[in-house]
Amino acid sequence: MRRYLDRRAELGLDCARTAPLIVDTEGKTLSADQLERHYQDARMVRVSLEANGSFCRAMLAGRRTDTTSLSIRAEAGGPHVQA
Repeated sequence: MRRYLDRRAELGLDCARTAPLIVDTEGKTLSADQLERHYQDARMVRVSLEANGSFCRAMLAGRRTDTTSLSIRAEAGGPHVQA
């Protein structure tokens, strides 16, 4: 609770016991519907970030595999290696 109140103070939000728990970026109280929409948007962003990260890791892994196979072919004197 202390960390939460400290963070609210850092952001310049009201830290009184009567202050609303969850507010928007302008400090206005969020309704239950607005809060649910916010959570949906946050989940969508999280899934998008995870998918993008997964795609990037797969691309890098493929690149490493290509690089490794090229170096193996080069050591073996493969067809694409200049003497």
